Amino acid sequence: MTPAATRKLVTLHRWAGIALCVPLVGIALSGTLLLFRDSLWVPPEWRAQAWDPAVADASLAAALTAAGPWLYADVARPGRAFHTVGFEGRPVEVLPVTGGPLQPPPARLAVELWLFDLHTRLLLGEPGRTAVRVVGPVAFLSIVVGLVLWWPRRRAWRKADLVRAPATRPALLKLHLAWGAAVVVILLPLVLSGTLMAHNPAIRAWLKPLSPPAAPLPGEVAAVRLTPGDLAAAIAAARAIWPEGRLTQLSRPPAGPAQVALKFRLPGERHPNGRSTISVDLETGAIAGLRDARQGGIPAAYDDVLYGFHIADLGGLVHAWSWAVGGAGLLLLAVTGVLAWWRRPRRSGGRP
Repeated sequence: MTPAATRKLVTLHRWAGIALCVPLVGIALSGTLLLFRDSLWVPPEWRAQAWDPAVADASLAAALTAAGPWLYADVARPGRAFHTVGFEGRPVEVLPVTGGPLQPPPARLAVELWLFDLHTRLLLGEPGRTAVRVVGPVAFLSIVVGLVLWWPRRRAWRKADLVRAPATRPALLKLHLAWGAAVVVILLPLVLSGTLMAHNPAIRAWLKPLSPPAAPLPGEVAAVRLTPGDLAAAIAAARAIWPEGRLTQLSRPPAGPAQVALKFRLPGERHPNGRSTISVDLETGAIAGLRDARQGGIPAAYDDVLYGFHIADLGGLVHAWSWAVGGAGLLLLAVTGVLAWWRRPRRSGGRP
């Protein structure tokens, strides 16, 4: 690589890191803390491992019916013995599987929700979500450029630089290079999967033409008729259709509150929440649609793996701790890179 090309890459890497430092710190810190969400943020008394699904379904249906316009309800699962309900323009509330009214989340769960908002939207609402969509690709490009810059110096890498006390600018730069080289194999897939997650709606739309044609409703499913407006009956009917599946979420669009989608994780799905859905028209009591994600072709296969891979759900503790090292490395790279830039020699008059 020519010196001129190297200088251009250094400039690109430097200014990308400076521009992204604050959002990257927020995304990396929140993502690392969310890796252990069940053990860190769920209070022990809310982690019951067994309960009666019929009782939990009935209490959830009653609470949602009385709650007014709701957008989604994440259904309780092992380790999280409560339902989480989201609303339009109103804070999230939770409901223990033992029943009772909806209530604000306990402090530790509130921290988890805050971290999730920081990770996905930088606490800025939809503008923050847009910002995350920009941060991801630029961060991935910056890591690749950093790898290209480091590669010619690879023989100069020393393990001792990993624990170097960063008192001076040269020490900061050596620590930055050493940690970048140490965690780059983790950072590349971690940041790439996060980037894909941020752009997932658009990617799924691009892949949609590759989906196989929708299969017609089986006759016995199309014949189901429920009492209109009876959400509990809709949940029971959906569970009867897929008794081997785990119900993970209820959702409905703001423009069509009579339509309720019940999401399942069926045997063979790797997505932690599943992507198989049964749609119920509460106004007529009819089953409006059924989608088995295991038969969804390439788009479903892509979606099945991406989310679980990004949240470290596929490889157990090894996967989670690898991501934790990557997240900590990303934090350290952002901070040491900006500090090294801040301590750069100034020209006379205080200008860089």
